[in-house]
Amino acid sequence: MEILINKRWRAGFLDEALREGTVRIAVRRWKVLGRVLELYFVRQMRLELVWNYIKEIGITGVLRKVASRYSERYRNEKYFCVGIGEIIESAVEGYPVGSQVCFVAPAHPRCVERVVLPKQLVQLLSDEEKWDVDETYIAYSDQAATEVVCANNEGPWWCELAGWHIDSGASVSDVGDKIKELCIGALAVGDYKFKKTSNRNDIREIRSVLSGAGDKNDGRPTACLFGYGNYAKVLILPNIRKQLRICRIHEIDPMQIPPKKMRPDIIYDTSPSMRYDESYDAYFIAGYHHTHAELAAEALRKGSTAIVEKPLVTSEEGYTLIYEAVKEHPGKIFTCYQRRYSKFNDMIKEDLGLEECVPVDYHCIVYDVPNPKRHWYTWPNSRTKVIENMCHWIDHFLFLNRYEEVDRWDVFVSKQGVVNASIELVNGAYFSMVHTEKGSDRIGVTDYIEVRAGGRTARIVRSKAYEAESRARIIRRAKEGRMEVYERMYAGIAKKIVRGEPGDTLRDIRVLNKVLLEMDRAAAASGAFGLMA
Repeated sequence: MEILINKRWRAGFLDEALREGTVRIAVRRWKVLGRVLELYFVRQMRLELVWNYIKEIGITGVLRKVASRYSERYRNEKYFCVGIGEIIESAVEGYPVGSQVCFVAPAHPRCVERVVLPKQLVQLLSDEEKWDVDETYIAYSDQAATEVVCANNEGPWWCELAGWHIDSGASVSDVGDKIKELCIGALAVGDYKFKKTSNRNDIREIRSVLSGAGDKNDGRPTACLFGYGNYAKVLILPNIRKQLRICRIHEIDPMQIPPKKMRPDIIYDTSPSMRYDESYDAYFIAGYHHTHAELAAEALRKGSTAIVEKPLVTSEEGYTLIYEAVKEHPGKIFTCYQRRYSKFNDMIKEDLGLEECVPVDYHCIVYDVPNPKRHWYTWPNSRTKVIENMCHWIDHFLFLNRYEEVDRWDVFVSKQGVVNASIELVNGAYFSMVHTEKGSDRIGVTDYIEVRAGGRTARIVRSKAYEAESRARIIRRAKEGRMEVYERMYAGIAKKIVRGEPGDTLRDIRVLNKVLLEMDRAAAASGAFGLMA
């Protein structure tokens, strides 16, 4: 389909996938009411910032990151829009094909030929309310696209809807009557331009492999990726291509798949779930957190290997789903906590003289970059900071203690949102963590870790500088590039897949995720820090 980008219509984009509870609408009239801010992490392109990151992650890492972020510049421009259109596909009872509807699009491009929306944002128009529209053209007005609105839920009531997403878990059940009133009032006036529409038979949710491209089976295991965001482009794909053949990429936002960037040997798909006829050796799952468990369980049921970004689960239902799937298909899942793959781990074992049963204490202070107010990390479905990000350090503590059983834990959240978390294991190992968003974001997330055992201490600063000491002397100092650990993780996992080696054990999954879910519930009860208001 065609999308209006920076005042130009550009062709070749895939359509959004039609999900259960949604309708596909051919747009007849469209009006931008304002730009939606605070949806994504958007860094200013400053020389000093680039230089800081070069020192932290190296030139190659910075170039990948800059290229990825630059490609997202138009994706980042989202607008709150209203419109009139005709339902051309429906997965909602009572919303038949051919019906004229009015709708709100809460986080969309300046204009699109077709839009997929849940029924909560769509209102049927009666015969008396129908608009006389020319079905061969889209009348659109994007005058308000340059006005900065909807930054902090200030202004008209509809700013509360700005940035809403079907996956967020936030309710919009009480806005139905307001939508029709808003649409009729807003669309009646405006300086409209006209765009000739394409054939509705051009609907495409999938771009198949181009003829003759990628037909040769080179012997590498096949792989599919869910979530084509910055993380996947910079860290996952570059580090697995040597070992695995990327065959398919699922990404729900068509703006993340620019037509000119599509590789001819890869299938691109906007479906949030697996198609009934697809099956690959490995599934890399890096989408919204609450979707990880269901996708991973489905991959395991297909007999595939699931490689899942943190967190593995965000709910008890997801945990049960994963637990049963892993019991049925052991050794076929890898959870991507990168600290498990740091070269510092072997140094810690050697420098602290760790034996099999020695308890390892772990203490850390973590500064985390504040989330934009409408970022998907703030959705109710994404849960609290415990699951969103603190899970990294909790997993590292349990990893160093061989996933010993948890004896007790505690979570305290200050009025400013600073989190104190502590865990004690059955073997006596103790974990404490202070997590805050109060600080400098000069180089993003920063942390200070102390690991203690046998009268010795190892320190890790900013995930790159290591120092171990005994009571008498410095034992060792070492460094590790911040991107090295990701390269080691993904390349290592890919090699294990090729060799058929097992992944996480059922015990690892149970010990980690049970305590995360329990601490998450306690954190939410203390004020739901990190959750969308």
